Amino acid sequence: MRSRALIGVRNPFSSPEAAWSARSFGVGLMIVSLLVLFAATAIGVVVIRVQLGAQGKWPADLPAVPPALLISTLLLLGSSARLAQAQHHGAGAARQAIRGAVIQSAFLGMVFVAVQAVGWVQWADALEGAWRDSDSSRLAVTGFYVLTGIHALHVIGGLVAFLWALRAGGADSAPLALRVRWCALYWHFLGAVWILILALLFLIR
Repeated sequence: MRSRALIGVRNPFSSPEAAWSARSFGVGLMIVSLLVLFAATAIGVVVIRVQLGAQGKWPADLPAVPPALLISTLLLLGSSARLAQAQHHGAGAARQAIRGAVIQSAFLGMVFVAVQAVGWVQWADALEGAWRDSDSSRLAVTGFYVLTGIHALHVIGGLVAFLWALRAGGADSAPLALRVRWCALYWHFLGAVWILILALLFLIR
């Protein structure tokens, strides 16, 4: 009797559909909060750009957006597409097929972070003494690193979620497929946010 009560506490949902609905609501709340975070950060960068531009203090010699960021964009889009394929397999598909798609998506996500790091180093090398030149230069440079850095941290969080999804036990593929759906909501959101960040980086130069 006690074990049944404990099971009831651990799994309060009457069906997989109820679990999906409740947990998807939680993921949705998290995405909304992250959207506010990214939007507030982007607005802050735009305000700095406009104010410094109006004062004639925006650095005219900032380097171009690192080419590595364009490569990383393709990697993230490929990762998102592979995860969408994992979703498409559905609960009735072979467990190994879903796991394979998730692992490939996670691998592309890890390469994305690595290529981002290359882009940060490329930009730092191109900037040379901009950090020391003036407060205006430091503000302009910080916007690039804050936007891309916050996004990279959340991508790393998504990779941790992939590990959680892959830990779904049992021979049945349904629990794994359900976890993949939750991960996909978050991952596709990050992909869309990254496209907007990249566009903003080009526009504010």
